[in-house]
Amino acid sequence: MSERQNNQGFYDVHCHILPGVDDGAKNINESLEMLKIAYEEGIRHVVLTPHFHVGHYEIEAGKLKIRCESLKEVVHEELPQMKLYSGCEVCFHMEASKRLGRGELLTLAGTSYTLVEFFPKSELSTIVRGLQEIQMGGKWPILAHVERYEALMGNYKAIEEMISMGIQMQVNTSAVVGKDGMRVKRFVKKLLDYELVRFIGTDAHGAKHRRPLMRECADYITKKWGADYTEELLIRNPEKLVQGQHF
Repeated sequence: MSERQNNQGFYDVHCHILPGVDDGAKNINESLEMLKIAYEEGIRHVVLTPHFHVGHYEIEAGKLKIRCESLKEVVHEELPQMKLYSGCEVCFHMEASKRLGRGELLTLAGTSYTLVEFFPKSELSTIVRGLQEIQMGGKWPILAHVERYEALMGNYKAIEEMISMGIQMQVNTSAVVGKDGMRVKRFVKKLLDYELVRFIGTDAHGAKHRRPLMRECADYITKKWGADYTEELLIRNPEKLVQGQHF
């Protein structure tokens, strides 16, 4: 582990640690347990990204901010070195861009960056059009867990084209280390080989299941591509994100 990794710690830009708002942490106790796991994994910065999914999880931005501030107060006592940022993971829908524009959906850390997901079997045209709509509304879309979409599996040209449009790609730590299957691992390895990944997140949902694990992923990237690439993906890029800097 490099000196900067030791001193600053990793960023987790995608997780479901905010309690009682989606299928992630059930209560404040589980949130704290998850954050303690994250701390042991070397994470020091966490962007809270609860689901916003029409018909399932629709807590408004104002209430999410209040819950985020409440969690920050508790965490400040328990883990003073851990920094939390507000956000959400928007499941794309027809009103997503308008709702973002009206401030009804949270962006990441109050910046223009917006974490967006689609259904795994969404057509490529649906994904591209949806992300373009977010862009046209003045936000900077990040495609959540790119490895999950059948239309993008092995379609490096399409991913390169989206990146050229200003769309950023996020992958999950579990996909990097092979916990989502070897097909996914090979796909993500090529994405990393081609430098098509901008962010990595744990997408953690619980303290027992889908935990906020980062260390194995960081070690794997360091072994395969070197410590500088690890720092780029897990520290420098997300640091720019929370500061609202454009890539």
